[in-house]
Amino acid sequence: MKTSPKSVTLGTPHALFESSLQGFNYGPYDVTRDGKQFLLNGTISQEANEPLTLVTNWFAEIKK
Repeated sequence: MKTSPKSVTLGTPHALFESSLQGFNYGPYDVTRDGKQFLLNGTISQEANEPLTLVTNWFAEIKK
């Protein structure tokens, strides 16, 4: 991306990650403050064998 006082030139878009979520229509989502993780709203496919991660006390983490 290039910026100047009068214009913005964007680069070529590319995929950041793949998702196995069903019904995922690119929103709503959120990004962590450091930009390293995404929170996606959707349902997990029945074929997925990925473990579930439960985040507790997340509100206290966003206050940091």
